[in-house]
Amino acid sequence: MYPEGCLINPEGNIIVVFEKDLNNPNYEGFIEFWEIINKKNS
Repeated sequence: MYPEGCLINPEGNIIVVFEKDLNNPNYEGFIEFWEIINKKNS
């Protein structure tokens, strides 16, 4: 089995998502990793 859900670090700039693989639903899933970079124009 696989975990389902998401984790967000306290700063809110890194997100990890655990999802079920809809193309192969039997005990398979994948992990998405997102890093949010805040760029401000001067």
